[in-house]
Amino acid sequence: MKKIRNFFAPHVTFTIQDCDINLLNRLREFRPKRISFANGTLCLNVPLLYKKRVQQIVRNMTYTITEQKSIVSTFSFLYVNIGLIACFAVMIVALSIFNMFVFRIQIQGIDGQESAELRAFLRDNNVNSFTRKGRVNQGISTKITSNFDFIAHTSTYIRGNTMVISVHRTQTPPLPPMTDLVSSHDAIITEILVLSGIAQVDLGDAVVVGQILVSAALQIGVEPGEPDDWGRPTFTKITVPGYATALIRGRVSHSRTTTIQDQSQKDAASAQLLSQIKSQTNAIEFESVNTFINPLPDGTFSVEVVASKIIDLVNSLNT
Repeated sequence: MKKIRNFFAPHVTFTIQDCDINLLNRLREFRPKRISFANGTLCLNVPLLYKKRVQQIVRNMTYTITEQKSIVSTFSFLYVNIGLIACFAVMIVALSIFNMFVFRIQIQGIDGQESAELRAFLRDNNVNSFTRKGRVNQGISTKITSNFDFIAHTSTYIRGNTMVISVHRTQTPPLPPMTDLVSSHDAIITEILVLSGIAQVDLGDAVVVGQILVSAALQIGVEPGEPDDWGRPTFTKITVPGYATALIRGRVSHSRTTTIQDQSQKDAASAQLLSQIKSQTNAIEFESVNTFINPLPDGTFSVEVVASKIIDLVNSLNT
């Protein structure tokens, strides 16, 4: 082992003038690599480790010693820096092993309960932290997309020690509210168009404010019930919450009545009554205004003004 160590160790070459064979025999204990002795001149190559000891022995014997340039080979460099090289090699091996695993899974595009469901699915498919990169199934993106209805597309890639799963949600159009359609005024139905839902009124019906015009409940079937008093079968409708969409228009009317002494006061009384109606209805423009005058038993006259307009009671077509 010492021979191998000395072979790889750095060496230094000395030239010693006017020496004898006794010095050569004494310096052999330092395991010189090369020795030449001629005409009283000794040339030897010893490990750098023994440099100072050789110089001290030669000078104590009053010989002249000259040091030549040290020869440091590649093996010598490795010998001197073996600790540093070993640490560097261990670090490279550790980094290589560290880079073989996935230590973190990052999910983009969803969070909360949906993210927890996706992580549980990944664990069931052996994809979690401390999984070797080579064991990550390349078809995991397809599996995720096919197993979750709210996911339209998935892309998966590894960045360092992090596995990134980018999720694109399925886009669903906004749905109208699941509510019944009710009348906004007291009116007479003049037009009705129902696109979805169940109509509760018909043309010519009189409705009041808040009355249900179209029900959002959808009938999906009937269920047989108990026979009635005459033994006839009865059925109960089976309904589920749905969506009501309709356009329903109606005639809204406002009237005022007063008493006049003479028919010549008719126009003034009519104008006054119409002004009262407009002030009550925020001065809307009416489509028709009718005046009715009727005689009373006491000789006076009753004047009635009726103003009407067709408006939208329900219009959910544009919402």
